[in-house]
Amino acid sequence: MYEKVSGDFRDWLLDHGLSPKKTFLEEAPLLVVVLMDRSAPYARESVWVAVGFILLALEETGLSTLPYTPSNMRYPLEELDVPPEYALEVILPIGYSEDQKQKEPKRALEEIVHRNRWGDSLAYPRPQPKSNGK
Repeated sequence: MYEKVSGDFRDWLLDHGLSPKKTFLEEAPLLVVVLMDRSAPYARESVWVAVGFILLALEETGLSTLPYTPSNMRYPLEELDVPPEYALEVILPIGYSEDQKQKEPKRALEEIVHRNRWGDSLAYPRPQPKSNGK
């Protein structure tokens, strides 16, 4: 892909550190290769739910990753002698981040969750307790 890119876009990619070389794969202390059993029902959905939990666990323990889906999915499978009934879904390079960026402040739930339809705030008046006629 990069061979076909030229001009300003190629310069932009290079300025942002985007190139065909994936040093984060070479430098990570641990690579987790996540496979999918092609014959399992809802295999892809199940794998990505599991990946989500892995990401949460890594965050909780102070570790980092950058999920990587290679353009050539067959090469890693061949290198690892993976049986043909399994497919590569993602590679997770795991380690401690060199980027010490502070976490963004959390947005209020009312800002990110909508009730019944987009734009309807989650916040709505709560019913008041009924008085006993007093």
